[in-house]
Amino acid sequence: MAGHARASMRSSLFGYAVLRANFNFDAPSYLDNFMAFVLDVLAEGRPAAMDEAAVGRAVRETFGLTIPDRVVGSLLRRAARAGRVRLQDDEHYMIDPSAEATLQDLQAEMARFEAQQDALRERFVRFVSDRFPDRVGLVEREPDRHLRDFIEKNAAPLLRRAERGRPGELGWADLTGADYLVGAFILELDRSDPTAFGYVIEAVKGAILLGVLELNEGGSRRKSSDLVLVLDTPVLLKAFGYHGERAELAVRQTLSLARAAGIATVCFEHTVKELDGVLESVIPILRQRGRTRENLRAVDTHFLDSGQSPADIALLQESLVADLGTLEIEVIENPGGYYRHGLDEDALDSTLKQYLPTQRETTRAYDVQSLSAIHRLRRGKAPATFEACRYVLVTDNVGICIASRHVEEASGWSLAMLDRDVAALLWIRSPATAGDLPRDHLLATVYAGMRPGAHLWIRYVEEIERLELAGTVDANEALVLQTRPEARSILMETTLGESAELTGESVELVLGRLKADLEAPLRESLDRAENERASAVEEASSIRAAAEEQSTETARKVEMLQGRLAELELQIARQDQRIHDWSERRARKLLRRVLFAVALLLACLAGVNVLLPAGVLGSPGWLGALSALGAVVFGLFATLPGVFGGSVLEWLSPLERRLTEALERRERGRAGLPEVPSG
Repeated sequence: MAGHARASMRSSLFGYAVLRANFNFDAPSYLDNFMAFVLDVLAEGRPAAMDEAAVGRAVRETFGLTIPDRVVGSLLRRAARAGRVRLQDDEHYMIDPSAEATLQDLQAEMARFEAQQDALRERFVRFVSDRFPDRVGLVEREPDRHLRDFIEKNAAPLLRRAERGRPGELGWADLTGADYLVGAFILELDRSDPTAFGYVIEAVKGAILLGVLELNEGGSRRKSSDLVLVLDTPVLLKAFGYHGERAELAVRQTLSLARAAGIATVCFEHTVKELDGVLESVIPILRQRGRTRENLRAVDTHFLDSGQSPADIALLQESLVADLGTLEIEVIENPGGYYRHGLDEDALDSTLKQYLPTQRETTRAYDVQSLSAIHRLRRGKAPATFEACRYVLVTDNVGICIASRHVEEASGWSLAMLDRDVAALLWIRSPATAGDLPRDHLLATVYAGMRPGAHLWIRYVEEIERLELAGTVDANEALVLQTRPEARSILMETTLGESAELTGESVELVLGRLKADLEAPLRESLDRAENERASAVEEASSIRAAAEEQSTETARKVEMLQGRLAELELQIARQDQRIHDWSERRARKLLRRVLFAVALLLACLAGVNVLLPAGVLGSPGWLGALSALGAVVFGLFATLPGVFGGSVLEWLSPLERRLTEALERRERGRAGLPEVPSG
């Protein structure tokens, strides 16, 4: 809208975000989504008229979007037919006042995206400064450009670059230099800063949308059920999960989009044979535990890092066809018609060798077969659009895409497309079906690019062997350097993926860091064990001190209890003695009273019989006899002890003891004491 501040040459990231925010997937035409940008710059330039080149330049400066001039011209002509702009002459346009009132106000939205871009840029520079302080000079001058270049090379469709046939752009899969720093930054955002990561993903989606425009596909909504995607071996390896989880997720989302659009997914018979050969080639790598002079492929590192065995690989080989069926991928025969629709396979082989000089001979032979078969399936025709091409080889190899542009079909739709290009074209047709596809493809690309490239790895292995021969590293260290996934990560961080940065010192640095990283968990475990031991010793000391204190307290209590027990026993003994003494006295007293009473009674009876004649009182005669007998007995008891020794009481001592015991039992019962004294 007119009146908003114009920034000179805004970053593409800004433009991608604005495009993504204002994109309408239900617009009548894909091009209609770019109309607002054209009308906005015309309104800003009013009353001056502008030609399509000036409009394109203004869109680039205002929004950071580079829309091809031919597309700008098409938009201007569409707007003129709709009465929204006026054609001043054959080349210059100006906005119609009636259209200006309907323009969307983008000012607040643009300010928000500029703030996001500033935050992302600052976050990127800070990340590099913290993690790679010696490399910050690579990005601090133009952080926006590095972020933009990375997204355009690794997230936006790449076919428009492959069409240009520039072999210097073939190394996109290997992240080096500043690109490696951006990749590491994106992974860090994914792990720790979802807000900033969201800014990146919105820019990625915008880049895809603009990339489709550059492909001149226009977001076609034509019927695509006649289209067949023929999957190349690396794409199938990803779909099986043999390149890692991220790549598997991205490819499977693409397959889901294809099925939702009614597009068939197939592979050739020779591709199944190649898959089997790839798995077979992994077996010696596993047996050698990863020690090889050749470059470790993604499939090699996957099986090495996952700890699988040759036997596991054999099982996977046996289930290949079944696994393809599970993914709803049909195996088709190679088409005939070579003499009628065939292409020059020798020339294609030479072209592939030119663009992929390090490719294995067997792999190149399979690629020639695949491209030639696609050409025959198309019956030698050169359709101009994605849907109309009927068959296309889906690969992850940019070189194959470029080479396929140099066959007889060069003016039509390419025989081969990158899997990311296909995913982008499917996504813009149905973004709600797989909303996370741009994110997943970006992360899959980054993870793949964080592995060492072929040239770097070969030089790395050579340096390891040289250091081993020199005795600088031993056999075990050499094995760890070549096989541990941590070593690959440290190698990339040390060299930023650039083989020219690799030296013997670099390998020693990798080894040093690797040892530190591998020993870190052990050190942590040892530290933890030492801390636990110290805590145990401290706890044991505390327990021992507490036990000693408790023992002392217990001994004191025992001593006190023993004293109280001795005192209690003494009290009981005294009580026992008191009861015994009382019982003894009481028994003696009772016995004496009984004896006295008997003696008195007998004396009275005897006196009565002496004083009173018999029968005076009418008493029976036996009573007198009894009293006389009692007197005699009593007299005997009184005199015999004197003769034989002792006294009557002494003679009666057994009776006294029994009486004493009886009394004692009674008193002890009353006192709640046991019948038998404790003594």
